[in-house]
Amino acid sequence: MKTSIQLISLFLFLSVLANAQTVVKRETIAQKGFNPVLNAAGDKLLFTASGFSGLNLVDLSTMQLTEISKDAGAGYEPQFSTDNSRVFYRKTTFENNRRFNAVQSFDLKTKRNSELLTPQRNLNKIYPLTNGVIAFSGKNILRATAIKSTAAPVVVSANDELKIMLYNGKLSFLNPLNMPEPRYIWVSLSPDSKKILFTAAGKGTYICDLNGKILSTLGNVNAPVWFNDSFVVAMEDKDDGHRVISSKIVLISLSKKTKTDISLPSKIAMYPTASGKAGRIAYHTENGEIELVDVVM
Repeated sequence: MKTSIQLISLFLFLSVLANAQTVVKRETIAQKGFNPVLNAAGDKLLFTASGFSGLNLVDLSTMQLTEISKDAGAGYEPQFSTDNSRVFYRKTTFENNRRFNAVQSFDLKTKRNSELLTPQRNLNKIYPLTNGVIAFSGKNILRATAIKSTAAPVVVSANDELKIMLYNGKLSFLNPLNMPEPRYIWVSLSPDSKKILFTAAGKGTYICDLNGKILSTLGNVNAPVWFNDSFVVAMEDKDDGHRVISSKIVLISLSKKTKTDISLPSKIAMYPTASGKAGRIAYHTENGEIELVDVVM
């Protein structure tokens, strides 16, 4: 009888693991910083200082630190190349009190910087390609590649007017919630390039298809990022109108509509990044601690 009870308990335990996400490891890296960005493999991490000043990289296998740039604004939405050999980031300059952003490429092997896109006005999010980058600048599509390609990538972004822009061979604008004055932020494309994740200011976070049809409603979470095609990581935060008073990182199952707390309740955790391939999530705390969390699915 005792053996039968033990077997039933083991079965129930395994069933819970099969239907939940479990934190298996948590660590804080030695370097302090903000707005971490993991690469797809989950073994390298970018971070910046407060206000997106400068850009640094930590190899999580060796904990070796590399300074990529000291420039102001360099830490705003940097991207790894799809083969993880380079880092793409912005270089901001001013001319006649007008801001321009160029796109720089940092080779992780040679440690050399080169310019991919000359300074542009209204440069939006950088999207890595196999051999370069693509970006929006106003209503223009900018593409810089080492080798010409006939393939048309699918990319999405929010422009300066907070509208969702979709490029899928041609440029179009989406308004999934039919807002009179669209205010879409944190717009990103799913790994399979079939779904769009976004937050509508004052309304919540959603997922739609490439035609703008709503597929999922994720509630009042902010700074969402894709973990993989089936899970999203976001921060669930509260403020008093002046400052953030609480914030935790959650992992959201799109099929089961469930949330798993990733960060500890004792800390204010914000702005996550994720690598589904490695089962790894990173975020920063209000004090600039960068925490790494490994999960088992």
